[in-house]
Amino acid sequence: MYLPESNHGKEEPKLSEKNAWLGNTFWLVSVAIILLFAVHLLYTGLGWYSDSYDARVYLESARMMGRGFPPYRQIFVSQPPLWLPLIYLAFRLFGETFLAGQLVTATAGLIAIAAVMLITKQLGGSASSILAGTLVTLSPVEFEWSRLINADVPSVALTAVAMVLAARYARNGRRGWLVAASVAIVGSILVKLLGLYAVPSLFLFVIARWMHASDIDRRQRLRFIGQDSLIIFGIFVGITLLTLALVRSDQVWNQVITFHWAGRKVYPSGSLSEKWRALTQLLVGERLLLMLGWLAALCLLGGADGLAILAWPCFALLGLLNQRPLFDHHMVALIPALAAAIGVGIGYLGVIYALFLRWFSRQIRPIRITIGTVSVIAGLAFLGAGAGQAWIELADQQKFRRGSAVPSPDLRAAELVVKNTNPGDMIITDAQGIAFLADRDVPPSLTDTSYLRINSGYLQPQQVIDQAEVFHVRLVLLWSWRLSLMPEVVRWADKRFPHRVDLGSERVLYFQ
Repeated sequence: MYLPESNHGKEEPKLSEKNAWLGNTFWLVSVAIILLFAVHLLYTGLGWYSDSYDARVYLESARMMGRGFPPYRQIFVSQPPLWLPLIYLAFRLFGETFLAGQLVTATAGLIAIAAVMLITKQLGGSASSILAGTLVTLSPVEFEWSRLINADVPSVALTAVAMVLAARYARNGRRGWLVAASVAIVGSILVKLLGLYAVPSLFLFVIARWMHASDIDRRQRLRFIGQDSLIIFGIFVGITLLTLALVRSDQVWNQVITFHWAGRKVYPSGSLSEKWRALTQLLVGERLLLMLGWLAALCLLGGADGLAILAWPCFALLGLLNQRPLFDHHMVALIPALAAAIGVGIGYLGVIYALFLRWFSRQIRPIRITIGTVSVIAGLAFLGAGAGQAWIELADQQKFRRGSAVPSPDLRAAELVVKNTNPGDMIITDAQGIAFLADRDVPPSLTDTSYLRINSGYLQPQQVIDQAEVFHVRLVLLWSWRLSLMPEVVRWADKRFPHRVDLGSERVLYFQ
């Protein structure tokens, strides 16, 4: 009896180690497959011209930054201080092209997918992490905006990294992870303010860390939570002040905060039901996330850790309901957060299943047969619907990719700008992407001539005229109707430039 028991005792750990090795290998292979597929989706066919207004503003602003004009002091920048330098860095690495800007967001989208899988693996298990990564990869909103130039995707990617690091801190208690998480979340906020939506989750992970420590009393627990909160706050203040010192401008608050606050008055606030309707209309293409969204509530079975990860999409949702105006690209804040919460929630389905089996085993045989049959049919139908929705979302992604390759009328306008100006000439336009295509500079304070800036009073007609005179503008292109909202500018252009070309649809080219 002794020898068999001894052999069994030696073989069991080996078997457990083998199963763990196989499980980790399967997970790593699955992650590699998802990431390679995401690389194919995100990077294939980049470099095409995008007529997204924000993308064109960011590119021309980064271009003028490369010409030596400082952000905020001369270039009007409505985003926090770290966003424009990201585009500028891409220009330095890959040249002043649309491809350079698109590589920033495509890479950020890839980082978001990897981060969602990592955080879900920590809190929900390997299998659920694969599902969470798949949800982000197949998301139409995430796919579209990861291929367009915007600050939202990089900001949310840094937020997802912060959540990975914060969850790691909650599990092992080493404050180096908390410091890294705090740096990542501050970086997210300094790229775009959407990062603020994840700050409550960061503090909840701190609480979760000290809830795990059962060998300390309540007073000690509160003291340690207070110390961690001071670390987070100190890092936020330190990095923010250092960034502002490097920017060396007192206009950051005015252009990033006050400008957007003034912009809220331009757009009607609407009732809560109207905001919810607008939000759901933007989410209508997120079939898989909407179908599985209810599973995120199961995160609560994970205690403080589960509450922390569930708070991420909840606060993002509340923030979006308060967002004014609410545009498609803002929805990126919700996608990785909801996918992570769904993945973690699915990790607790085993608990629900165990309770169901306990109840099921106490039922009489006819009831068990009926419930079992209904459950199998419902499960198969649910899996079939999920597979069908995944196929539809893939088809939508391919449709978006084909649509983005269609030639834009902006290309013809860029040719006219090149034809009627010389290299080095300054131009004014309300379609900054055309100036970028034509390789022409614009006055630095006019890289953004948005509807919001004009209607909130942050861009006055006389300012446009003065900039044109200071920089000896050689051509004016009224293309996207924004500058046409200023009759004084139109009258000035009519008097100032002898040549005029009517391009149709109230589009006019003025040149000397």
